[in-house]
Amino acid sequence: MKHISDLHYKSRKLNGNYVYDKAIILTGIELQCKGTLIQKIKIPVNTTIEKHYHKYVRELFYIVEGKGNIIINDNKIKAKKDVMIFVEPKDWHSIETKNKSLTILIFKTNVVEGDIHYDNKYKRISIDYDDTLVEGMKSTKGKALKGAVEFTNKLKKDGWEIIISTCRPDWQVVEIRENLEKQGFKFDMILPYTKPKAKYYIDDRAIKFNGNFDKIYKELK
Repeated sequence: MKHISDLHYKSRKLNGNYVYDKAIILTGIELQCKGTLIQKIKIPVNTTIEKHYHKYVRELFYIVEGKGNIIINDNKIKAKKDVMIFVEPKDWHSIETKNKSLTILIFKTNVVEGDIHYDNKYKRISIDYDDTLVEGMKSTKGKALKGAVEFTNKLKKDGWEIIISTCRPDWQVVEIRENLEKQGFKFDMILPYTKPKAKYYIDDRAIKFNGNFDKIYKELK
C-alpha cells in the first residue's frame, strides 16, 4: 500500500516556454509496468499548450477541476470536471484555458523519452503588442495600427503560429486578449514578461544584430 498525499509540482516548459506545473504521482517502477506513468498537471488561466503529438504514447485525460478546451485533431472538446478524453498515438492535440485554470490527471502508457513532436515548429512568429499591433502604452485597449489586423490574419492563413509577446503583467492578459479579438486579430497565444522561441520577432524597439556591435552602439546614440 502507498498513501499518496503531498504532491511535489515542478514547472514544465515546452519549447523553452513555461506552460504549466506538473507532479509525477506514480512511475512504471512503482506500477511494475514499464512505460507507464500517472501525473497531475495544473494549467493556469490564459494559457495554451501548443499543438503536438506522440508516436507511441497513449494518454487518458481525467479533468479534476476547472474549465478549458482540449483540441484533438481539430475537434474542440470542452474540458470540465469529470470529463475523460483518450488520446491515441499520432493524435494532434493541444489544450487552452481562458479565464479558468485547469487541473488534469493523466494516465500514460508506452512512454518513450523525447516522444513529443510539434506542429509549425519553424513557422512561429513573435509580435510585440504595444506600438506594433496597437497604438500606445497608456491603455491595454489601444486601437489597431493600420494594416495590423490584415497582416496577422494573413500570417495565420499561411500557417504561421502567432504569439503576442508583451512586457505587460499577466493580470492584463485577459484585457489584451479581449481587445485583440474585438478588433478581429487572429493569433495563438499571449505571453507576458518573456520572449518565446520563434523564427522571427517583430518589435517597434528592435535593432537587428548583424555581428557589428560598433554599428549598434551608434544606433543607440
